Amino acid sequence: MAKTGVILKKLKNGLKVVLYPMPNMESVSIGIWVRMGGRFENQRYKGISHFLEHMVFKGSRHYSGRKIKELLEGVGGSLNAFTSEEHTCYLVKLPAKHINRGLDVLSDMVLWPTLDEDEFNREKLVIFEEIRMYMDIPQYYVVELAQELIWRGHPLGRPLAGTMESVGRITRDVMAEFQRRFYRPNNIVVSIAGKVDERVLDRIEEIFDIGEKGKSPRDIPFSNVQDRPRLNVHKKQTEQSHLCLAIPAYSYLNPKRYALGILNVITGGNMSSRLFNEVREKRGLAYHISSSVAKMKDTGALVIKAGTEHKSLKKTLDIIYRELGKIASGRISMGEFKRGKEFLIGQITLNLEDTMENMLMLGGRLLNAGEVEMPDEIRDKLEAVELEDVKAVAKDILRPDRYNLAVISPAGEGLERFGDISG
Repeated sequence: MAKTGVILKKLKNGLKVVLYPMPNMESVSIGIWVRMGGRFENQRYKGISHFLEHMVFKGSRHYSGRKIKELLEGVGGSLNAFTSEEHTCYLVKLPAKHINRGLDVLSDMVLWPTLDEDEFNREKLVIFEEIRMYMDIPQYYVVELAQELIWRGHPLGRPLAGTMESVGRITRDVMAEFQRRFYRPNNIVVSIAGKVDERVLDRIEEIFDIGEKGKSPRDIPFSNVQDRPRLNVHKKQTEQSHLCLAIPAYSYLNPKRYALGILNVITGGNMSSRLFNEVREKRGLAYHISSSVAKMKDTGALVIKAGTEHKSLKKTLDIIYRELGKIASGRISMGEFKRGKEFLIGQITLNLEDTMENMLMLGGRLLNAGEVEMPDEIRDKLEAVELEDVKAVAKDILRPDRYNLAVISPAGEGLERFGDISG
């Protein structure tokens, strides 16, 4: 089945494939997406998805860990992976003439990791250090604290890498069973963009003919019942005070997500945004201040981050809250609106030039939403957004009673007016 140049196919075993031929490119990007991430995990073994992502690189049925790197990097390829709340993605970008090598090596890693016991024990120590590292980097850890607030009591609010205790419980046998159960064709999407055509489909079908279907991940839906602002102040000696404000927003299935994207740009999504101008350019209170959007299938968030001098923490927060109040009341100019819309449309246009960006966009959307959304479709939907749509979204989500503020600072006194103290 084709959709504006995209080739879609679902195999008998449930595996979905999306190909995006870009014949003028000389590269190809391949992604193997698995519907398993942090929100689906048994909390006793929280962090197992991320841990397994590490272990996949240590060796597979046909290739040692060293051979995996040599085969792909030896032809100019780059290999990577990432774990999120709703999926894990393994990816490679390499010259198009080596597409079969990339597909063979990547699939062998994902489907048939050896999970060597000695490698497993060594990598567990690496994961422990990674957990410690994130706790020692306040601009990262403050985001985890904000996630605990906004998604309180839900798996989304727990650290993606797990804790020292949960990772410590994971054994090699537990991981092997986890991989066998969930790394199955019905939980997988293969996404390829670049110099590729339909001939690769036969090879994909052969590779992923691995027998029975696996179990679907167990999901706990999230329902936001917040009616009061929440605050978590983590006292720590740091050079800066770090803050993260997480505000409930929309899922990636909500049609309001396009207006939300424009609102994000207006708020803090680039250097011409409201917060960047008011906090950094006019007052010099922060080197870094930004906003971004997180989207899952049943929830989402507008996330604002900043780092400032300890004595300027309350002033910085006052300015952020004041500007959010202005935006929520509809004080958005036509100029801001047009720049925000054109920024997003321009970013989509620039991403079209990269095979990796196209692979990520198509594969992630197909796995999570069960459909693909082409750049032209996204541009059309952004073009259809009016200023009043953005104002309506701002009024809907920028409600102080649903703000979740996390702060890491040695100077956390006097912040009670920003929310109910937590933890």
